[in-house]
Amino acid sequence: LTVAAVSCHSVTLQWPAAVGLSLPVLEYAVWYKPLSTSASAAEAPMRRFNSEALGDTVVEVRPLDPGVQYAFEVGARTSGGWVEFSQSISETTMAPSDFPMPILAPELSGFVDCSTVRLSLPTLRYCHMNTHLALEYRRGGSANWELMRAKVLGGELEVGGLSPYAAHYFRLVGFEHSAEAAAVAGSSTPPILTDLLNSHVLAAPTASATSSASYSLRWRGDSPCRTEARWRVAYRRLSHSAGVHAAEVPASRRALYGTAPRPRRLTPESTIAPAPRNATASSPPPPLRSSWLVWPRHFLARGDGGGGGGKGRCSNGWTQIDNACFRSLREPMDAGSAARACAALSSEASLARLDGIGQQGAAALMCESAPGVGCWIGASDRTCDIEEDEEVHGQVLAHDGVLQRSSLSACCEACGTALGCSYFSLSPAGICTLLSSRHSQRTNSGHTSGRVGGGEWGWADGTPL
Repeated sequence: LTVAAVSCHSVTLQWPAAVGLSLPVLEYAVWYKPLSTSASAAEAPMRRFNSEALGDTVVEVRPLDPGVQYAFEVGARTSGGWVEFSQSISETTMAPSDFPMPILAPELSGFVDCSTVRLSLPTLRYCHMNTHLALEYRRGGSANWELMRAKVLGGELEVGGLSPYAAHYFRLVGFEHSAEAAAVAGSSTPPILTDLLNSHVLAAPTASATSSASYSLRWRGDSPCRTEARWRVAYRRLSHSAGVHAAEVPASRRALYGTAPRPRRLTPESTIAPAPRNATASSPPPPLRSSWLVWPRHFLARGDGGGGGGKGRCSNGWTQIDNACFRSLREPMDAGSAARACAALSSEASLARLDGIGQQGAAALMCESAPGVGCWIGASDRTCDIEEDEEVHGQVLAHDGVLQRSSLSACCEACGTALGCSYFSLSPAGICTLLSSRHSQRTNSGHTSGRVGGGEWGWADGTPL
């Protein structure tokens, strides 16, 4: 037996349905009495509330006097008669002098499955008859609160349909007098992930040196509800600056995270190598990112004797690596701007795909040739920031802007290589739409949206731009 709501003139009780009784329950009933310090009041019998049969497991006991403590019990009737169903509990009705009161945040009380959590809501306390609470929800990364339950009482509430890969926030909103009155928002929960009982992502990793230039990192895996979780590993060199190594790819793939600057798939047992040191101690550490989207800034063009794999000389300003010519641009830019800048450098230039170990190492050295100025090296398996159950709309690319029967990885790759593409939207039917800009978004089950990312490796001064 629990108290779901308390007003100045009533107490709302709720209890679980009876289980384990030898006979089925025909009805429930509530008994109550005011408590007093006098001996006669303490020995007074309890009286039954509402002689009508109660089939529900929630009831509002009224009218009661404000600011008075009452005792309550619930009984169950079977074909064999009345049986004691609950222990006695006491609650004091509210008084007008008790207000105003803060609206407390819901508490996380349990995990039901991979997409469902159990919330414990605080007891609703009020005086006005039409006061009620509503439950609102916000997904991590969004600033908008959405109405989830129009009217709730205190007690436990299960909320399902949550993505195991997103953070979730909940809060209560109070309405006084009527639904038209201004809403008063309560405190929000901290970010909640589903199935945190089997998640160990907050535990610190352990590291051991595997060579003079690399470490082996180990950490406990995440919940089995997040088999496609993506890991981000951060490091800080204590001598001067900070940097980030990252890979937003499925953590279920087993591979090494090695010394090459291209991203590799991370698992809870991976190896990372620190970026080269080439910075002055007096330089202040730059911000983690110079823009929300950083793209590889190395461009590939054939030399003057290109074609057929020949070793032609590179034009002035280009650096020859193997049979290709490279050039670095320092400015941060998105995918579309990078592609246009690449075309402006040379009609035969394209975004570099540093797939060879030799090309990766030489590109890193080329970055190091400008001390104090970092540059990024991109990766062939370019990454995307994904939002599940979200559909975006915007300016569709003029040529090849819609792909049929596309997978998520193919849609991301297509946006990464298409001139001017910054966003994409993938429908449940596999229709991939490439967008140069986004003007709206909405929740739509089964849809997936994303924006192109990549270029997560800082060189030259060892820190991201």
